[in-house]
Amino acid sequence: MRSALALTTAALLAVGAFAAARTTVPVGTAPATGSFDTGDKAKLGQTIREYLMANPEVIVEAMQEFERKQESQRDAVAEKAIKQYRKELLTDPDSPIAGNATGDVTIVEFSDYQCPYCKRAHATVKALMAADPKIKLVATCVRVPVFISHSEAVAIEFEEPLSAEDAREILRNAPGCLVIDKREPGGYATPHETA
Repeated sequence: MRSALALTTAALLAVGAFAAARTTVPVGTAPATGSFDTGDKAKLGQTIREYLMANPEVIVEAMQEFERKQESQRDAVAEKAIKQYRKELLTDPDSPIAGNATGDVTIVEFSDYQCPYCKRAHATVKALMAADPKIKLVATCVRVPVFISHSEAVAIEFEEPLSAEDAREILRNAPGCLVIDKREPGGYATPHETA
C-alpha cells in the first residue's frame, strides 16, 4: 500500500510539474528544452506540495482509481484463465467429483486443504449441494502462499446465465455465508483485515 501511495504521489508530482511547465511558458514561445534549474524545481515542488496538502482527497481519489484498475486487471486475467482452462477445470479426470456427476450446475472449488477458512467455506458449499441435488462439485486442492490469513477461490458454471448480483444474493441467503462485496475500493474485507 505504501509503495502504491508513493507511486501515485510521484505520478501526481510529475503531472503537476508538466502542467506547471506548460502554464509558465509565455504564449507564442516554445517551451525550453532544458531541465528546470534548482530554484524552479523547488518552487514547483512547493506548489505541488501546497496543492496536495490543501486537496488531500486527490491522493485518495488517485489511489481508489489505481485499486479499481488493479482489480479490473486481476478480474480480466482470472476470466481469461477460466475461459482458457474451462474444459480442464470441468472435466479433469484426476479431480474428485461430489454431488450429481451429471448436474446442471457445476461448482469448481479451489481449496487449500489446511486452511481453516476454506474448511468453513466448504460447509456453505455442502449446504448449497444439499439444497440442490443437481449440483456437481469438482474439488481442486491447492496450496497458495498466502502470508496473512487464508483464501479460497470458487469458479461456478451454471446451465443458464446468472448475473453477478443474483449470484451474490444467492450466497447472501446461504446458511453460514457472509458476503462482503460492495464492488468498490475498500468495499470488501482483505486478508490483512481479517487476520
